[in-house]
Order: sequence, then structure tokens, then C-alpha cells
Amino acid sequence: MQIIFLGLLFSEEEESRLLNISKIGLQGAANSYQWALIKGIEAVQEKKINIVSSLPTGIYPLYCKKFTVNTTFKLRDKAKYVQLGYINLPGIKQYMRFRAVYNKLSYMIRLIDKEPIYIIVYSLYTPYLLAIQKLKKIFSNQIKF
Repeated sequence: MQIIFLGLLFSEEEESRLLNISKIGLQGAANSYQWALIKGIEAVQEKKINIVSSLPTGIYPLYCKKFTVNTTFKLRDKAKYVQLGYINLPGIKQYMRFRAVYNKLSYMIRLIDKEPIYIIVYSLYTPYLLAIQKLKKIFSNQIKF
């Protein structure tokens, strides 16, 4: 069994950079909750969770100083941690997140051949829900949400 966590979260290393580019602050409580949920699941199942996320920034230029956010990849104890990039403009940002989540999860699901995959979605965020809806049609026998 593989678990993928899909959310809008950031690591401690990313927090100071986000504070520098944000004009309205960060969602600290939501971020803490998501990390606590991940760590709790990992403690019970003794296996690291792959994380697919997108940095929770406001739109440019009203709430954020960055026009674009780059995709980054990290490993956390042999598990993938991916921050998906986007152009930070209304509408474009949401469409790019939908495409990026769909493409990244499709790729990950194909790599984990024939093993059940559970995808935990923290936020009822429209781009994520649209990607999940499309993925469920294609990989209905292999994934659960």
C-alpha cells in the first residue's frame, strides 16, 4: 500500500521565504495540522508518505510579491516531497495547479504498478478536486481517496 498526501503546505525551510514574499501572512494552523496528520499516519504505518503540494500564496501583485513559483523536488527519508510551480495570476494559477496535480499524480500512480494507492486530500480546493475526478475515471481500480 502506498499513501500520497495532497495539500497546500510548506516545510520549515520554506516558511521564511514564504514570509518574505507574502503580503498577508501564512496559514500557520492549517500547515501545522497537515504536518501533524502526515506524521501521525507515518507513525502508525511505519512508512513515509509521498507529498504533493503547492505553496499557499496569495495572487500577484495584491497578496504576493512573486509572479512565478518554481517546482521543487525533495526527498524526505526516501519519500518524495514535491512543491508544484505555477504562474501566480488569478485563473492561470488554478488551471496550472489542476494540470500539475493531474500530471504528477498520474506519473506517480503509473510508477506504483498494481499496488493499492490511497490519496489523502486535505483541502477541498477546486483544482485538486477536478484533478482527482479525472484520475478516478482512469485509475478507478488502483486508487482510493
